[in-house]
Amino acid sequence: MGFPLLVGLLCFWATLVTSVVAYRLSPLHPLARFPGPMLEKISMLRMTWITSTGRRHIYIRQLHERYGPFVRVGPNALSVSDKDAVKTVFGSPGSAWQRSVNYDSGKNKSVGSHVLNERDVVRHAARRRVWARAFSPQALRAYEVDVVRRADMLAEALEGLLPPPSLGHGKEAEVDISPWLSRFAFDVMGDLAFGGGFDTLIDGDSHGFISTLTKGTRFGTISGNLPWLTPYLSLLPAPATDDFQKMFRFARTRLDWRRAQPKGEKRDIFYYLSGEDGHEAPPESELVADTALLLVAGADTTASALTALLYFVLKDPAVYSRLLQDVDAAPLDSQSAATARLPFLDAVISETLRIAPPVPSGGRRSPLDGSGGAQLGDWFIPEGTAVTVNPFSMQRRGDYFPTSDLFNPDRWLTGENANSEACIPFLAGNTSCIGRQLAYQELRIAVCTLFRHFHLRLAAGSERWEETVQDFTMARGGPLRIILGARVTKKS
Repeated sequence: MGFPLLVGLLCFWATLVTSVVAYRLSPLHPLARFPGPMLEKISMLRMTWITSTGRRHIYIRQLHERYGPFVRVGPNALSVSDKDAVKTVFGSPGSAWQRSVNYDSGKNKSVGSHVLNERDVVRHAARRRVWARAFSPQALRAYEVDVVRRADMLAEALEGLLPPPSLGHGKEAEVDISPWLSRFAFDVMGDLAFGGGFDTLIDGDSHGFISTLTKGTRFGTISGNLPWLTPYLSLLPAPATDDFQKMFRFARTRLDWRRAQPKGEKRDIFYYLSGEDGHEAPPESELVADTALLLVAGADTTASALTALLYFVLKDPAVYSRLLQDVDAAPLDSQSAATARLPFLDAVISETLRIAPPVPSGGRRSPLDGSGGAQLGDWFIPEGTAVTVNPFSMQRRGDYFPTSDLFNPDRWLTGENANSEACIPFLAGNTSCIGRQLAYQELRIAVCTLFRHFHLRLAAGSERWEETVQDFTMARGGPLRIILGARVTKKS
């Protein structure tokens, strides 16, 4: 009986797999009209492997260059690089689209969803209103002093790496700037979110805070390709999910630390999210999840953008010289630099976010549950289809941005060779990044502080740093080694 049963099971599974593959490749499949590689049409396994290498953004761009603006990248998944799809997919209140089931992979079973992976559109809108209070113009102005203080601490820490003039070698040092920018961004987010608690600029990542968050998001990015696996993640061996779970445990320790501080003493982001401002307090599970989101999205994106900005600016001496002029013309007070008119700096930031978006592959959307599907241009997209409007691919399209692989800040000053509708580094619509203005504030203050304090240039071997960037939801590059020396001009 055993052998016939085994043969029967093998025949059953062989028939099932053959039928599924045949259907996914057949003209009867609802996504059959969209081009794409055969293996992607059959399964998400190859895409999952490519995601695990950190090269997903490169691969997706190659697919768009081969197949066009609409590419089938999974059995029920599409990647889009068409700007006309932005308003439809990201939408506005009342839109026919929502976050796809892929976002469930970023949830911790014991915690729940944060505002970014909240799929219910009504609940998301309600939670976003709470976040909006924490990122109002008034709140942002109050945060400036902490950003300036941390930028000054970053400059002081880097000055400490310079050799004393008595050595006679010139006051220059070769430094991997990447971890310092991560520490700056992490400490800033600690100040703004919880009123303090981090001093990685002084102590380094001695507690493993930064590395824990970095590894935790990697797991969520890879598993996001296989949403059917989400219910079974808790069954995986501990090493597979340990960093993901550590990320949320760490978030809980930050909440406990913040609650131990005098209530209402400082109007940080927690002050608004926790209801200390007089509004109803959210459930504890949401607070923990939102804390993890704050630390990852708030710190990682800023560090990624700042590192990329330094790389592209230092790679082009003409751009570096012009940016110095802009920075030197700004008010000496770094806090005033956050709002001063610095057109070339703004253009540099915009071009950095275009050519190196901090979230290269964007986020997946799908037609509303129970809707049956939704229209996307001339196409009807069936319910259950995950659609990604891919920032990295779209922002490097030559018809939207001529010489798209060239770092050219002037495109944002002249309006030529720039298509703002096709540039969505913070995504768009009612699910766009609510911390966009804070990110600009941090970038402006950090750039003004660094460029006033130091002469900067790329060290040998860093000319191809861009090729080290990996996509694990957030863009993360390898070491960026630069030569820095003290400037004798005015400083903030």
